[in-house]
Amino acid sequence: MPIMLLSLGLVALLLIGGTAGASLPNVQAAGPLLTATVDGSPFRGTGARDRVTLRLVTGTEAMLTVKVVDYDGRPVRTLVDRQTVQPGPATLNWDGRNAKGRLVPDGPYRFRSSATTPTGSMTLESWLTKAPGVPYPPMPGAIVVAINPGHGGSDTGARVSGTRESDLNLDISLRLQRMLQAAGISVVMTRTRDMDVNRPALDRTGDGRVNHTDELVLRNDIASIARADLMLNVHNNATACRCGQGTQMFVNSERPWGAASLRLGKAIQSAHIRRLRAFQSRAWKVRDRGIGSGPYISLDPATASAPRSALMPAILGESLYLDPAVELARLRDPKVRTAIAAAYFDGVTDWLAQRVYGVRYTDIVAPQNVTAGGGASVRLRIRDTGHKTAASWRLEGRLVPRVPVLDGSGAIGRLVGSVAIPDGLEPGDALDLELPITLPTTAGDWLLKLDVVLPSGVRLSAKGVVQPQLVITTTRPSPSPEPTPTPSPEPTPSPTPEPTPSPEPTPSPTPEPTPSPTPEPTPSPTPSPTP
Repeated sequence: MPIMLLSLGLVALLLIGGTAGASLPNVQAAGPLLTATVDGSPFRGTGARDRVTLRLVTGTEAMLTVKVVDYDGRPVRTLVDRQTVQPGPATLNWDGRNAKGRLVPDGPYRFRSSATTPTGSMTLESWLTKAPGVPYPPMPGAIVVAINPGHGGSDTGARVSGTRESDLNLDISLRLQRMLQAAGISVVMTRTRDMDVNRPALDRTGDGRVNHTDELVLRNDIASIARADLMLNVHNNATACRCGQGTQMFVNSERPWGAASLRLGKAIQSAHIRRLRAFQSRAWKVRDRGIGSGPYISLDPATASAPRSALMPAILGESLYLDPAVELARLRDPKVRTAIAAAYFDGVTDWLAQRVYGVRYTDIVAPQNVTAGGGASVRLRIRDTGHKTAASWRLEGRLVPRVPVLDGSGAIGRLVGSVAIPDGLEPGDALDLELPITLPTTAGDWLLKLDVVLPSGVRLSAKGVVQPQLVITTTRPSPSPEPTPTPSPEPTPSPTPEPTPSPEPTPSPTPEPTPSPTPEPTPSPTPSPTP
């Protein structure tokens, strides 16, 4: 049983899926019963799908009892009564008939298998669905249905003669959940018990206040984050005048996928009228009130006060009124509540059979931090969940500024990547893709929206196929560090050699000058006197 735990603030929700053509297997690790698995659910009880099969594996010799019980635990038929079985596999079939051989009504049922040994006993329960149609035969487990049981917790909805609308809505939703899961469909529930979903009470809309709008927006968020194929808001009606009666579905046909919502509403309304006629009497006839419109936060586009709407085809169902005693009596009857759940199941099955285009995005691996202006890639798996084979389809990635939780504005965003989807992808089949993207040169926080675009330019998000919205942060590149100059090594100074002192020159002795002899003056001759 594939189980995914989604976290939304402080709210956790469980997404439980099945596989094609089988309900959820019950597995026991040890004990006399090892496994109990159902094949062939949903089944009709007539025609080609006339039976459902239970496959058991016992680990030891044991005394085995297998019964079919309805949703409320009432016995329908005993298939094996205290029979000794040997270790190994065992196979049992049920044809949808009770102990008197009569075909039982459509709805959720259980195989209750009990094994007793000398050392103790154990019981496994395996759910199955009896219904005329198979929702999305190519791959039921690829479909996600969001169920929102209206009201709950502090909000009881209508209250008449001690009966609370919120309790009726939850009971019908849980029956429907079991039917869808046992048909292999994945289901996300906004609540599975009597509770406020917005717990603890938080401001989910960003307006600085906490009120009932936060509760309703959070329920939309749960469906959108699960990327549900459709959303069912399950309600019952009442009027202040205590004079209402009948069955009605509400849709918003003004959304881009309004035509798909209208088809869903008509399919579920038609199934309600058909199934409720089985409970008519002289005192009461089912009244077909047709298709209505809001305003309802669960159906309408995003507004300033409710910034996130449901991003897929959605309806709000008002199955019956609590006002007249005759309709209240019907709602108090578990058989009628099962019939209402079966009507929702029929409508979903019919709508999926008519839907042309559908895609499921899974196994997404994407970067969370990328340098502004840089490149990255997103890897993911795409499964065709419609009835058209892919031909010239493209996968695009577009950025919008990040907002809390999800962008509900419908903004297309800035193209940052595109890749061709190989032709020939058949309904129910899947392939892996890698989408190269180039991020903007500015730093910031973004939502990367992925969308399949048809050759006509139509985006599947405009048909109510919920886009993955991935948070990516672009950061400025770190500045290149100033190169630290490599200091030139201080040259090792060559030591200046101590000058070798010149030796004191030995003074050459000044030679005693040889005195030039003063010449004897030659005496001038004395002149002879003239005689």
